[in-house]
Amino acid sequence: MRKSFKLVTILMISVFSQQGFAQEFTLGGHAGALGTTSTGSRSSASTIAFGPFIKIDPYGWAAFKLDATFARLEDSSYFSSSPAIQLNFVNYEEFQLGVLAGPGFYKIPDQDLKFALNMGVAGDFALAKNLSIGMEARYHPIFDSVDVWTVYLTMGFRFQGGDGW
Repeated sequence: MRKSFKLVTILMISVFSQQGFAQEFTLGGHAGALGTTSTGSRSSASTIAFGPFIKIDPYGWAAFKLDATFARLEDSSYFSSSPAIQLNFVNYEEFQLGVLAGPGFYKIPDQDLKFALNMGVAGDFALAKNLSIGMEARYHPIFDSVDVWTVYLTMGFRFQGGDGW
């Protein structure tokens, strides 16, 4: 699981740090609660999850977010990657609040890789010039499997054109 985490992080950094890729992007991580709903013979479960994310924000009102999540669920490894489009209905320099939705891929213990949709709300504010902190809550209805919910605390470094990094 650690090798997967390192590989995903390095891949995300190398792809999205290309000069001119976006007006602004945020590179960070998330940690928080992940849970499953009970269906049929399977009971609900919850755990702590973590992972990296990248958010590309070319317009201010719309952003693309890609994340990877790792956890131990039911004594086995859990992995998901859920890209999403975030539409901000509140967008100030220091504060953003919006809804997000998109597809996702999920590896739940004792199951094959599953496809799903994800939807939720996200908000963040600038703690310092290039440091943002926020919260995110999503619901992931996974096809032919249990549904997953997540609530994360996010922290990231914002990079903007002309900032000098």
